[in-house]
Amino acid sequence: YILELSVAIHSIILGVSFGVETGFRGILVLSISLTIHQFIEGVAMGSMLKQYKDSIQKLTMTSFLLVFSASISVGVVVGMITSVYSATAWFRFMQGICGSVAAGTLLYVSLVEQLAVQFSRRELEHREGVKKCMVAAFGLGYAIMVLMARFE
Repeated sequence: YILELSVAIHSIILGVSFGVETGFRGILVLSISLTIHQFIEGVAMGSMLKQYKDSIQKLTMTSFLLVFSASISVGVVVGMITSVYSATAWFRFMQGICGSVAAGTLLYVSLVEQLAVQFSRRELEHREGVKKCMVAAFGLGYAIMVLMARFE
């Protein structure tokens, strides 16, 4: 439940950031980033739900999927509504806080909920090469995200 809640909060805050963006370049960069991001996040959520499909009721799983699907759209609408106040210093301050919370929830989900589970799987106990490849892939993904943020 913590994974779903943090992903939903993260997606809403990202949606708000997208909704308040007014420049063409910013919208283009965010569109590409969010498309890739939501796809990867959806795959991660789907794999986690598949792992626990026997212990989660179908109604709960359906509600998880609906919340995930709607959360970024809700954030975009909220961002568009609040963009009227985008010229104020308070709004920029709150935008920074929301970005920080979004980054924090993403780090929590990726490091605690995803990586810890993936690295502690029983079939990887004696496969150090696979673990090293997983760490390298994580580092490569991190480097790509840093580059994307650098050129935003």
